[in-house]
Amino acid sequence: VKDDALLTPTAINNYMKCPLAFYYKYVGGIEEPDEIEEGNVDARTFGNIFHLITENIYKPIKERGGRVTSDYIDSILKSPSVLNKLMNDAFRSELFKLKDSQKPMPKLNGTQLINYNVIKTYVKNLLSYDRNNTPFDLIDIEKSVKADFPIHSTKDFYTTIGGRIDRLDCKDGCIRVIDYKTGTKVSSANSVDDFFVSNDKHTDYYLQTFLYSLIVSNDKKANPAELPVSPALLFIQHISKDEYDPTLKFGNELIADVRVYADDYMEQLNKVITEIFDQSKPFTACDNSKTCSFCPYRKLCGHDEK
Repeated sequence: VKDDALLTPTAINNYMKCPLAFYYKYVGGIEEPDEIEEGNVDARTFGNIFHLITENIYKPIKERGGRVTSDYIDSILKSPSVLNKLMNDAFRSELFKLKDSQKPMPKLNGTQLINYNVIKTYVKNLLSYDRNNTPFDLIDIEKSVKADFPIHSTKDFYTTIGGRIDRLDCKDGCIRVIDYKTGTKVSSANSVDDFFVSNDKHTDYYLQTFLYSLIVSNDKKANPAELPVSPALLFIQHISKDEYDPTLKFGNELIADVRVYADDYMEQLNKVITEIFDQSKPFTACDNSKTCSFCPYRKLCGHDEK
């Protein structure tokens, strides 16, 4: 990995899935081909639009001290013009890449309009969920976090790990590290071991949110009172269910404080990261046909010829 690169949970998970694909992308710097046509609302664009809207909703709260109240959320839910402007601004920026705020947004086609209405429903559902949990304190939104990580090999050195938290808030004496998910819900995990097994169940979401939670738990600025920190995956599609709780679980047990599992997590994370930087270990291709079928680098490694 390049010396100035941030080693993200996504990169770590990609290594566990296929070391050779990791090499192509993060060491060789070979960009994945962008096959998305301009104006198409693919999953990434859909997520970017939703995230930008939620960021713009809560940014004023952060600037005013962080207390989220029902009155503030009602001011958006009960004002169609406010919500429509947030929607249109996000579509202008993320879908049409318009930087000039005075330039009119192109008329949405049928597919774009469907996605527009779905995203609006998701935003309303999130706001309704948050309203039912008010008051709570917003610590930060779209917060970048990172930490130095020691590598012990033939030459001891540090790399930097981290990424971006969608939302950091606090309620009832507990800090929540929240990652918004607009896709379908992932399979549950039973232990930290599940994070470090290459599979197709999106346990990389757990790996990511756990890492951010541990960084926050040791961050004197974000957590000066050393409060317990809970990792949370907030799946918008499931948010309307009664008594929905996005806090991660091991089986049926809520993870109320990530520090309980810190030693186990860090031990396994250390093994993976040390292996990434081990110069004696080659970056080899995986043997998972399902992983290979969706890999943008399969022509480079010769998988298509097998």
